[in-house]
Amino acid sequence: MILLGGIRSESPLALLTQPLDTLGASYRFFNQRLCEEYAMTFAVGADGVSGTLRLDDETLNLSDISAVYLRLM
Repeated sequence: MILLGGIRSESPLALLTQPLDTLGASYRFFNQRLCEEYAMTFAVGADGVSGTLRLDDETLNLSDISAVYLRLM
């Protein structure tokens, strides 16, 4: 899964979703305008980083996120 961060309506992010949809890629948005409503828990150990990211009504395992594209303002 790809995590897209920024403002969904901003041109670079909006343009990126079309090819991702065409490829059938799994992605989620981290809307920077709603960041105070999101929650993250994580732990760093010998096996790496583990934890969760709650976006709106969905909780994602950090291990399921394979790439991040950030375009924060």
